[in-house]
Amino acid sequence: MRNKRAVFILFFLLIINISALSTLAYNRWFRPAFPEGRTGSESSQLVLQKTLDLENTQSLHMRRCRMVFVQETDPIQQKMQEKRLQLIEAMKTSDPDLSEIDKLIDEIIQLESEIQKKAVRRILEDKTVLSPHQQERFFDMFEHHVGRRDRDCSPEGKNR
Repeated sequence: MRNKRAVFILFFLLIINISALSTLAYNRWFRPAFPEGRTGSESSQLVLQKTLDLENTQSLHMRRCRMVFVQETDPIQQKMQEKRLQLIEAMKTSDPDLSEIDKLIDEIIQLESEIQKKAVRRILEDKTVLSPHQQERFFDMFEHHVGRRDRDCSPEGKNR
């Protein structure tokens, strides 16, 4: 029973890592270039500025928050990538050490949690400079982005 669960967990983690690596590869080599030489975050900032009708001070504040967030999370992302590679190496061995694998999984989860907390704090910081109407639109955009896209297919979504 324990071996079946371990195999399932390893298979699940393998799928997650393949997905992550595929996403990284796509973003690095296949993503279309942004107009006028802008980066993805600059283009996102322009979309956000237009959609929320941000004033220059609001946009500047959000851009600064984004820069701080990236500076804080880049080292964490790098550590997480190292742990994922270590996990893959641990799984490739002829006799995988499940305690080491579990430890690596726990470390990856901890790093992901740290990034998630920083992301939420950044969003709450962005919220402080928005008007109530902008906040509503901001969270509608955010809700759509994180996966509530299927609500339009539900009976409740059709009535919206």
